[in-house]
Amino acid sequence: MAGTTISLTVPCTLLVVAMLCGSGVSFLDDTKKLVYKLNLTLEPKLVSRARSENVRLRCEPASSQTVQLERFSIIRILKQDPSDSTGNTWVSIIQKKNVEVKNAVLEYVWPVATSDTFGVYHCDAIGFTADLSIVSANTPDIVIKMGGVTANDLLDVLLTTKARLQDKVNNNTMEISEINDQLEDLAEQERNRSRVIDDRLATSERARDSVMHRLLFPEIPWPSGRYALLQPATGCPLDLRFYAGNTGYFTMHGESSQGHSKTFANPETHLAKPVVNTSGSDIFVTLRFCTSNTIANSIPWPKGEYCIHSVDNSCPTGFSRGSIAVDTEDTNNKDAKGGNHPYYAPSDLRFCCIKSGAYSSPMVLPTETPFYLYRYQSPCQVIAGMKVQLDYFEIGVESRSNAASGACPYSIFKTKSRRFELCYYSKE
Repeated sequence: MAGTTISLTVPCTLLVVAMLCGSGVSFLDDTKKLVYKLNLTLEPKLVSRARSENVRLRCEPASSQTVQLERFSIIRILKQDPSDSTGNTWVSIIQKKNVEVKNAVLEYVWPVATSDTFGVYHCDAIGFTADLSIVSANTPDIVIKMGGVTANDLLDVLLTTKARLQDKVNNNTMEISEINDQLEDLAEQERNRSRVIDDRLATSERARDSVMHRLLFPEIPWPSGRYALLQPATGCPLDLRFYAGNTGYFTMHGESSQGHSKTFANPETHLAKPVVNTSGSDIFVTLRFCTSNTIANSIPWPKGEYCIHSVDNSCPTGFSRGSIAVDTEDTNNKDAKGGNHPYYAPSDLRFCCIKSGAYSSPMVLPTETPFYLYRYQSPCQVIAGMKVQLDYFEIGVESRSNAASGACPYSIFKTKSRRFELCYYSKE
């Protein structure tokens, strides 16, 4: 079974980790929590190793609820890791993200029960109401216990295996003959040689488990620190760090005496829209942001050359601060900001930039959803598993205060405008 191993003794960054931290842990201290009801069921109720077929775990919302919820951000069935004696490590065996509640049904099926089937399982989920309150759900544990295996059980399994193998290797008579001989020998000896049969069963289970085993690729969490990313049209990354309404915006009022020719965006931009708006002679550029919350972790930013937005006038470890003044419209200025936006204001943009490695050396960041970085002093940073497109917007400015200081992303200051160049990443 494939999934993500989660240790509850380490600070949580992934959404599922936050859910598994227990009902007594608040992963967003200032957010109201509500409880949603889930049912986790097992069919059949009694499971025998190597005999029970179509063993099914099913998780779904209960029919009666006290909380109104349209979508789950994530819903998962998890198994307790038997190798962890503390019982605090769980493995996700199946999950869905950003799913409507009415479609939030998870099923995991074992075609035939193996030793991997047995263990402790539960289902949990998290979502957000319209007022951004956290809604969590957690079922009681279900324990699938291992039943005994008799010699007759083994014989039934071996005969069934024989039929399946005959279907798969009907063109290889030599192998079929060898298997038939082995099965007949086992059938004759099953009452007098139980020890040999048990040894063969253990060998068979190990071989079957090795075939069914899948490599676990844990999701890559977003790095530590307080920062903001430009929001693409596809929305913010599906990561707990950007949940709980952590979005905001800056609206910059372009210099109106320049007309509309100095304020514009790439016609094929992937920024969250609308980017450019007009009202009479006034023209505006609106940038929307995905702002990280204060969840603690120790995930460092990868080495490379790129920039992000500063939050609280601070930067993650390894970054240097910088600022760019944007001299927006002087007369009846209508700059605006709202939500959880970066520091400081539309006319005073603050940045965090890093140059700790070559831009051409692929670095690792989450690839599940598109995102933006700013280019620094070189072309766009290469990211493993992502393709990159150069994007841009330009804002018409007054002529007095347009200075840049410190570590700033690459931009072009023209006579009456400033152009910002962005790097848009999407999965290859």
